[in-house]
Order: sequence, then C-alpha cells, then structure tokens
Amino acid sequence: MNTEDSIRRSYENQAGEYVWKFEHREDVAKYKLDTAAEIVSRLKRYSPQSMLEAGVGEATVLFRVLQLMPLVRASGLDLGPQRLKWAKKWLQSHGLDAELIEGGMSAIPMPDRSFDAVYTSHAIEPNGGNERTLLRELVRVARRCVVLVEPSYEIAGPDGKARMESLGYCKGLESIARSEGWNVVEHAPLLIGGNPLNPPAITVIEI
Repeated sequence: MNTEDSIRRSYENQAGEYVWKFEHREDVAKYKLDTAAEIVSRLKRYSPQSMLEAGVGEATVLFRVLQLMPLVRASGLDLGPQRLKWAKKWLQSHGLDAELIEGGMSAIPMPDRSFDAVYTSHAIEPNGGNERTLLRELVRVARRCVVLVEPSYEIAGPDGKARMESLGYCKGLESIARSEGWNVVEHAPLLIGGNPLNPPAITVIEI
C-alpha cells in the first residue's frame, strides 16, 4: 500500500511534467480534454455553484472544467506544494483562477458540505487500500454529488490487473460506495482513450 507521504514525494518529483506532456503530446492533451468534458456533463446535472477537484495536480483537467463552467466557484486540493505552484501558473496562463488548497484526501481541510460538487481524475488511483477512507472524505465535503474518474481494476484485463496490483492502485470503488449506503446513480467504463492497461470508469454518487 502506498503511503500518503510516498505519493506526495513521487508526484512532487514529477512537478511540471503533466503540463509539459499536455503541451507536447496530443494524446495526453486529448485524454485530459475528453475527461474534463465527461466530468462536466455529469456535474451540470446538479447545477453546482461551487466545486472541488480533489487531487488537482497541475490543474490540467481543472482548467478545461473551468472553461466549460465559467460561473462556478472552483477549488483544487493537492498534497504537493510544487504541483500547486504549477497549477496556479497553468490556470493563469489560460486566464483562469481557482482556490488552491494544500492537503490530502484522507483528511480534507474543509468543513462538511463545503462544495456543491466534488470530483476526481485519477487521484484515488495510487491509494489502494485506503479507498474507503478517501471516499468518505469526498462525500463528507460534498453537498450534491461526487463524480469519480478512476481506473477500474474490475474491467481491466489480466495484464492491467497485474500492473494495478504491482503499483498499489485502487479497487472496488463502486462496491465500497454501495456498501456505505450511498446513492450510486452511474458506474460505467469511460471509453475515451488513455492507457489500455489502466482503463478508467466514471462513478457518480448523488448526495
């Protein structure tokens, strides 16, 4: 199981890489843009006035979400201060702004029901073994919905499953959410490209 500190250090060592890939690799940019569009299509059902991207990284998804939902007050949470600096620069380069919060998903430093909508994009991914704790925190700070775009161990093939296990990736998000008694209104594969060994699914929890 990856620890929160090991995850933070790993991603801090990559600070700036996600922006570089977005700017230099068309496949990465397309995946980020398509992911944002899928997230927004779900968020709009709940007419949020505020939203949080948990695990915002360098804001390469959030910037597009903001472009598509410009009137929504946005925040981004991440463990890494260096990645948040990149996020601020990236958003400003697109004429966008968001409140950026340093902290982890295991103890989000915000009161209950702080945001109308909460979403993730491959943020729970490296936290295998801590799925239930993180989901509880995401639901705690949400008022209307939680939208998850995360790799699905359950739909991966044998090679994908072996890879996810070796990397300590998340499993069973839908079943955990249902076991908590939450209203899971959607759970489906997300066929938008990306790494075939790390196939994403979208899960929508209605509060």
